[in-house]
Amino acid sequence: MHPSGWLRSVVFIFILTFSGSLVFGQKGDFFLTHYSHQSEALDNINFDIAQDEKGVICIANRAGILRFDGRNWEHINTPSAAFSLTYNATDKTIYIGGYDGLGKLVRNKENSFVYESLIDSTQHIGEIFSVVIRGDLLYGLSNSAIVKYNLKTKKTSSIISKYSGELYKLFELGEDIYVSTEKSGLQKVGESSLEETMSKKFDRINVEFIAKHPEKEQYLFGLLDNTLKLYNGSNVVNLDIKDDDAYLQNSEITDGIWINDSLSAVATLKGGVIFINHRRKTIEQIVNYQSGLPDNEIFAFAEDSNGGIWVAHSAGFTRISPGLPFRNFNKFEGLEGNILSVINHNDSLYVGTSMGLYFLEKVQDYEDIVYKEQQVITTTKSVPEAEKPKRKKGLFGFLKSNKEEEPTTNTVTTSRTVTRNKVRQELKSISYRYKKVEGLNSKVFHFMATEDKLFCAGLDGLYQIKNTEAIVITRDPIHTFSIAKKNQKVFAATYADELKVFDINTNERVMADVLSDFRDHIQHIFEDDNGLIWISSTDEIYFLELDGEDIIGSEHYPITNPFYFNTFGGVKDEMVYFINESGTFSIDPEKNTVNKIDDISAKKYLTGSNGEVWIYDGENWTKIAESNSSKKLNLLSVFKNINYISSDDKDDYWVVTENDELYKLTDSNDKIISPYELYLKRIKTPLESLLPYDKMKFDQENSSLLFEFAQPEFSGILDIKYQYKLEGLNKDWSDWSGNYNIVNFSYLPEGNYTLKMRSKDILGKVSEIEPISFEIVPPYWKRPWFYALEFTVLALLLFITVRLKKLGFKYRLVSRLLALITLIIIIEFIQTIAENEFASQSTPVIDFLIQITIAIIVLPIESVIRKFIFKEKNVQILDFIQIKNKKDK
Repeated sequence: MHPSGWLRSVVFIFILTFSGSLVFGQKGDFFLTHYSHQSEALDNINFDIAQDEKGVICIANRAGILRFDGRNWEHINTPSAAFSLTYNATDKTIYIGGYDGLGKLVRNKENSFVYESLIDSTQHIGEIFSVVIRGDLLYGLSNSAIVKYNLKTKKTSSIISKYSGELYKLFELGEDIYVSTEKSGLQKVGESSLEETMSKKFDRINVEFIAKHPEKEQYLFGLLDNTLKLYNGSNVVNLDIKDDDAYLQNSEITDGIWINDSLSAVATLKGGVIFINHRRKTIEQIVNYQSGLPDNEIFAFAEDSNGGIWVAHSAGFTRISPGLPFRNFNKFEGLEGNILSVINHNDSLYVGTSMGLYFLEKVQDYEDIVYKEQQVITTTKSVPEAEKPKRKKGLFGFLKSNKEEEPTTNTVTTSRTVTRNKVRQELKSISYRYKKVEGLNSKVFHFMATEDKLFCAGLDGLYQIKNTEAIVITRDPIHTFSIAKKNQKVFAATYADELKVFDINTNERVMADVLSDFRDHIQHIFEDDNGLIWISSTDEIYFLELDGEDIIGSEHYPITNPFYFNTFGGVKDEMVYFINESGTFSIDPEKNTVNKIDDISAKKYLTGSNGEVWIYDGENWTKIAESNSSKKLNLLSVFKNINYISSDDKDDYWVVTENDELYKLTDSNDKIISPYELYLKRIKTPLESLLPYDKMKFDQENSSLLFEFAQPEFSGILDIKYQYKLEGLNKDWSDWSGNYNIVNFSYLPEGNYTLKMRSKDILGKVSEIEPISFEIVPPYWKRPWFYALEFTVLALLLFITVRLKKLGFKYRLVSRLLALITLIIIIEFIQTIAENEFASQSTPVIDFLIQITIAIIVLPIESVIRKFIFKEKNVQILDFIQIKNKKDK
């Protein structure tokens, strides 16, 4: 092709990458939580997601319905594959559309969820791919018909698609139900037929999804041609998203959710989830394989009531949390190695890893737009005027000058239009990536900064960072270092146990002679409010008082540290504190001693940027010598196994975890992080499973009770623990444990009980349910009515005995035998009552001793009763034998 051929093109695109900007406005990636049922009997072919009134996530799977409360999975069998779900708040029921038609989830006698069909077995309505509820009507969509099921009358009717072709999906729009069709676009579902829409705005548009604003009557339309529209109830306008890479267009949209006033989420077939700011008409964020999503193909898409976006894919489920105040910063390209440290200095993010130092840069992609511009070119020429004819001089011609006239010229202006190719640069996109700082190729542990200077240290030495350049101060491997702002010096402890000092302005080494003999394994260095330099090592604490480059005062304090714990220090209210795993210490300058304040209560402590010492007490993070916390500091507790913490001048916190993740904490609103309500899931006995009810009673023979509680929580960061107390058995609450959502009592004595249960998340929020009261009923032979019956029988036996005795010697043997039986029964009766009252659930030996004690106590009672029955002083059992022997003779 001739070179001029491409010049005739209207647009020529050349991508110009500009990457010199360190100032970043990147908000980071949304927080992701991944789930999988881990069952070999189930696959991850999921079609729909819904949520019930308890917050439990329900999933339509090829093998049935899955229920998930954040901890436990439950599989409910269905006759065939389930395709669509909808929740009806009126009757608190999940309705299902599937291969066998319509159904719902109900509880059986064992209090377990089971599938119940809504369609008579004689009816065949076909596969139901989409279900929607409006009032008392349940709408189910098949390929060629819409089934309407009345929830009250339980009657079914159908609407056949005659002229609209195949039916695709049902939508709620205002007060009506609409269906997307093959030939007629969007149609309204009427009483008995499909109707044309009232407005031509919906004519011939092929809708993939309709997402309603969470509060307003506004709707986001996603169309089959991968375009978006906004509908406010009267007008439909195009939503033209700035997408120069055509990512949205090429990803093939499938579903959408309107999250809030400015943010919507669009699920795609090939590009993951695209978050759109429809106010700015820009792509806010793309959650795909590169940013942590296991798969870009989205099977199902839904939003829970806490604002989490659920995504079903081939690897299971991912919950995206756009509302959480955490943003991930380790997914950007270019970062290598394990993350060790981080600092945000003057709006520039620097990350130290095991492979060196990196900064996050803003990459602006420009495109050269070649366009044609017409220019009018004007040419000016001087043209001689035509020669005039000469006149005769005449009679007096000689009187005139003989000088010839000069020729005259005319100015001629001509114009012509010329088309020229011109180039202008337009910003195509802005992205972010990590770029390595040259010269640092190994571990970077620490950052220290002043208002205009940034320093870092690690195995490659100590460096000052100026934008993208690392200026070497020393190449000795640095264990720790600190900036002494009042003294204008940088103190650095090397791996060779040396202490080196550098001028903060010139980076030149100073005080080399003064400290040449100093050798110790230094663990922390800091400057107090008075300009004293404090140094902690494995077994010593030092301070240095400087005047310029001279040491005018110093002291050292020995500490007992047999396990070589790291010892860090800090200042509060002009008091110097130190901490290690043995406890917290303070310096008494008058007595020249180190005093232990208290034993260690911290589960973890570490140093962060600028030498800040952070302490975790098992619930909250605080800085050393600070007792007060804040809501934002409390939110740090949701991160498990923190390795590094950095705070910036905007009061934002940067966190590095043991899982090599980097997060930015931007908000203190902990209300957006909360679990659902705690509830009792079931009560299980050896015979049945049931829900609580008033005046519950259980037989003592079956008093093995299991109480299972649930509190759905899907962010995966709140670490919910449980605590219980059974009044009637225990006076104290149990310890907090994550396993106490299931409470099992293998045996309970008879009596009245009240079970109290509460939960606590990692932020300290406590939830408690209503107390559960129940009674353990003793076996029938221990119940009052049986005692009354026994007493009646005994009284009758006594009466018969007395009557027989009055009949004379003839009935003496029978009378005495009956009296003896009565006496034995009475004694056993008394002993049974006593044992029931005093017996313990302990060892057989103790029970045996209790029985002996009861027998000794009952002995006098037995003597009285025996005398009353026999009315003789010494009646022995041998008397019956003697009488019998006499008769035999």
